[in-house]
Amino acid sequence: MLKLDSDYIKINLIDGIYYGHYKSIVINLRIAKEIVKERQKLTLGKKHPFIVDIREVKGFRMDAVKFLSGSESMDDVSKLGIVVNSKFIVKLYRLFSIVAPPRIPTNLFTTNKDAKEWIYS
Repeated sequence: MLKLDSDYIKINLIDGIYYGHYKSIVINLRIAKEIVKERQKLTLGKKHPFIVDIREVKGFRMDAVKFLSGSESMDDVSKLGIVVNSKFIVKLYRLFSIVAPPRIPTNLFTTNKDAKEWIYS
């Protein structure tokens, strides 16, 4: 099993899916770039589905959000499930994604189980 445990995120590869768990920090552009760089070392440029749990994150700076949603940072991600705290955020995201569809299949969930089921669907 491949693993990464940095100051910002833990990542594990289990059964072909990368699982990321962001730590309790504010994600700025520098941190976002470091996380992507470290993740891309694990994936070796191959596309994989990814489930990321952001429930403990204290916040995201706008420049970090733009970078993380850009094509450069998603080159190694085939499908993205994001685990959040609130069903309201999930509903809001689904409405927003109709207007501005993501570059890769992306969805929000409140449990890892639901995200995994969607990845395998």
